[in-house]
Amino acid sequence: MNGRILILSDEPASTEALKGLLDSAGFEVAVSHDKSEGLRRLFARNFDILLVKQKMAVPAEMEFF
Repeated sequence: MNGRILILSDEPASTEALKGLLDSAGFEVAVSHDKSEGLRRLFARNFDILLVKQKMAVPAEMEFF
């Protein structure tokens, strides 16, 4: 396994395509289509990378910059 990735996006079709590519490359991939669920998953597990759709509104708790 190459690492754990969490994808947070409200576009299921493109998210599932990206998940498939990352899965085939050996990554463990989790997907959240809801911001609150994504935040819970982020703090429940250790992820190496968080991919967030650029134009998706992110809760204040996830604003890093």
